[in-house]
Amino acid sequence: MVENDYFPPWFSVAPMMDWTDNHYRTLARLMSKHAWLYTEMLAAETIVYQKGNLDRFLAFSPDQHPIVLQIGGSNLENLAKATELADAYGYDEINLNCGCPSPKVAGRGCFGARLMLEPKFVAEAVSVIAANTNVPVSVKCRIGVDDHDSYNELWRKVAPFQGQGILQSLTRAYKLLDQ
Repeated sequence: MVENDYFPPWFSVAPMMDWTDNHYRTLARLMSKHAWLYTEMLAAETIVYQKGNLDRFLAFSPDQHPIVLQIGGSNLENLAKATELADAYGYDEINLNCGCPSPKVAGRGCFGARLMLEPKFVAEAVSVIAANTNVPVSVKCRIGVDDHDSYNELWRKVAPFQGQGILQSLTRAYKLLDQ
């Protein structure tokens, strides 16, 4: 997809880990030809360390376009490698997940919503992802984490990655309570 031909989605089917698999996306596509479909979030490490089994995680049928790969991670090198590997599959957009509240992801994994507290890292991650793909890059985030939920704090979190090759940010209209 060429950047000049990019039209942000009016309607999209949100990703959910362990639910938004190939079968679910096929069903969602039957319900709407216009919705943007998202993969479930894939950890960059999963893509990098499963090189011999990438189709299991990244393959999709052509009728699923437009489709967005949602990726998560806290290691820039793995985000770069994963994006490069995924680029060959022909996704229409790559989305960096900075909104997943799962303790498995935001806690031990140190990515997902936890990245909302690391805006400089998110800017670097977006830059690395954009450098390794030819499709638009977006970020999914929340309006805040814990007590960090004012408009000014949200702007301080998203401003660093604006202009880093990103065309849109998708903000969930609720915050993560991680106390």
